[in-house]
Order: sequence, then C-alpha cells, then structure tokens
Amino acid sequence: MSVFLLLLVALFIAYRFVSDRADEARQTARDTQKIAQRRAALVRAPDSPSAYESLGDALREASRYAEARASYETARGMMQDHEATGAGHLGGGGLDNKIRLVSLDISEERERPKSYVAQIVRRETVCRQCGCINAPDAHHCVQCGAGLLTNTFLDAWQRDDVRHPILREVREGAVIISVVLLAVYLASWMPIEIKGVLLLSTIIVLAIKGLRAITDK
Repeated sequence: MSVFLLLLVALFIAYRFVSDRADEARQTARDTQKIAQRRAALVRAPDSPSAYESLGDALREASRYAEARASYETARGMMQDHEATGAGHLGGGGLDNKIRLVSLDISEERERPKSYVAQIVRRETVCRQCGCINAPDAHHCVQCGAGLLTNTFLDAWQRDDVRHPILREVREGAVIISVVLLAVYLASWMPIEIKGVLLLSTIIVLAIKGLRAITDK
C-alpha cells in the first residue's frame, strides 16, 4: 500500500510538472510567433510608427516590458518627427497611455506576488486595457468599460483573471492535502517502518511544492 501511495504522489507531481511546462511552452511559442510576425511587418515598413507600436503590443503581451517601452517610445518619436500626432493609435489607447502602462508593469514586475491566494488586491485607477485614468471610487473604466482591480476580495472574485488562478491553486492544494491525510490515516494501521516511509513521502511532497513556489517567483 505504501508503494502505491508513493507512486500516486510521484505521478501527480510528474503530471503537474509536465502540464505546467507544456502550458508555458505553448504560450512562449505563441508569443514568439506573434513577435516574429510583427518584426517582419516592421522590416516591410521601417518608417511606420504603427508597426513599432504593434511590435510593442506583442512584446508587452509576452511580458518583455523594457523592449515594449523602447518600441513604443520609438513610435512616439517617429510620430513627433513626422508631425503625425493622430497616427499609430491602436485600440484608442494612444502611445502615451501605453508607455505609462508598460512603465507601470516594469515598476511592479518585481513586487507583484506570484501567488494569487496571497495577493492583496488593491484599487487601481489606471485601466490596464486602454490606459484611461479613472476616479478612485470607479469599479469599471469610464472609457472602455473594463473592470478595475479593487481593494476587496469579493470584488476581485468577480474577475475571471483573478478567480481562475485562485481556484487552480486551491484545487492543487486540496489534492495534496487529501493525499497526505489518506497516507496518515492508512499509516495508523501499519507497522512503524511503513509509517516512516509515508512520513518521508509527505515531506518530499511538501518540499517539492515549496521549491516550485520559490522557483516560480
């Protein structure tokens, strides 16, 4: 029985590791392909501010914030040089708003908690969708209607981008706790040697979980 439980724990850990790495690889591949397409468009139109802005959008989606800001600033400089202040705006946000948003991303990148369960949700007045500055008591952007992060857990729970990661972490933690409790229950009916094996397996599971949390930051 102890061997079976150890095998079950090992299979669960291996599945989670492979699944996470596969998801990351797919997302990285999509981001790389999009960036390559935007760079190719930039080669065809090297004097186009909108091409630089489009490249900046792809870089920001890939969390390459410093490169995205450089691309946005290049587009803004070209627009100023050409005196074409109405060109190069995608989605109505405007380059100034996008530069402000990506600068916010850069400043918060090292401070943003990895765990959504432990994250303290705070109110944001700058919309991350379009860059519009809203009133401190606004719950939705007055320009595009996107939801703003608020300082209450209940409001944050209404947002899919917050709720889903929380549920994913809770689900994973519940599975680990269930396996540990099952192991402890079965160990109470077994010899001392088997109890030691189950205890060791529990320590290994918790250690791997802790190391993953540290390395993911």
